[in-house]
Amino acid sequence: MAGMVGKVVEMPFDTVKVRLQTQHQFIGSSGAMAASDIYTGSIDCFNKIVRREGFSALYRGLSSPMIAAALESAVVFGVYGSLKHWLLNNGYGSASSPSADAPTTGHPRSLTTTQSCIAGATTGLFTGAVLTPAELIKCRIQAQRLEQCCGSAVGIQPQSQLMLQHAAESQHHQHHQHQHHHHNHNITPSTVPYRGTLDCLMRTLRAEGPIGLFRGGTSTIMREVPGTAMWFSAYELTSRTISGYLVDMQNQSNNNNNNNNNNNGSSNNTTQRGGHATSAAEYEASPLTQCVSGAVAGCLYWLVPYPIDTVKTRVQALPEGFKVGHWEVFSDIIREEGVRGLYKGLGLTLIRAVPASAAVF
Repeated sequence: MAGMVGKVVEMPFDTVKVRLQTQHQFIGSSGAMAASDIYTGSIDCFNKIVRREGFSALYRGLSSPMIAAALESAVVFGVYGSLKHWLLNNGYGSASSPSADAPTTGHPRSLTTTQSCIAGATTGLFTGAVLTPAELIKCRIQAQRLEQCCGSAVGIQPQSQLMLQHAAESQHHQHHQHQHHHHNHNITPSTVPYRGTLDCLMRTLRAEGPIGLFRGGTSTIMREVPGTAMWFSAYELTSRTISGYLVDMQNQSNNNNNNNNNNNGSSNNTTQRGGHATSAAEYEASPLTQCVSGAVAGCLYWLVPYPIDTVKTRVQALPEGFKVGHWEVFSDIIREEGVRGLYKGLGLTLIRAVPASAAVF
């Protein structure tokens, strides 16, 4: 349920992110409109989507990540939880700070930051495979609307020709068309919009087969491995830091007032609040600590692998039947847009990560 709530919260931000990441390759077929003239930034993109397509357009493609959310949460927390339990059972972890889930794991200690990072990276291998089909369907539905936003048929910007020439040649080979593919390297998505998630799924299966649903899988896994590593390690570290700080504050307060109070007999990791001993692990498990830690974790999840996500989005946003390699996409972005092209939409994504990740934890 928490994963689904997170998807609903972040979907409008994600739609803007995808549009900003892909607009350079989808512009007016005449080439007269530069990519920078379509959306000048996140706010401009948001305003144009709402004005031209309505507020509901921000939620197009939502059903795909919603369906995957339950499975994603089960895999993420299931795999990470199992790895954490295995590591603690085999003598890993630090006893310097109690873990909030000690009653569940049976261990009064927590993983170190490095161990959380390794467990998170391993978890990312599994989540990348699970997320790829849902991400592909979502990206295609979100990106195809650039045609309507630009007010003209979608074509390919001249400077993107090299990248998409590979895609056109791949399509020519796959479908064994008896025509010269050099006649036209422009890629124009179908003029018939996807009617929804199921329609996009069926059209992808017809054009590319089941393997087509896993296009962009390599970059999705490359995003999830470092991203999930940062997500869990940042959450654990932030949670321990906050709880430790609160314990220190309470202990200092108790010491300052101890001349008038009875002996509370608290240890290093307990404080006195309302006559009840409060441990660092209890502070760690508090909703406020979890929300703040989740927000920090969400920001770091996106900050580290964001360039890989941009490549992934462009690969997956191509129309069904067209394929292009990750390296070609990366090279095209660097050549035509510079390093900044890899970070389009990052600011809004970090803002979105705060409520979305806080809701999940």
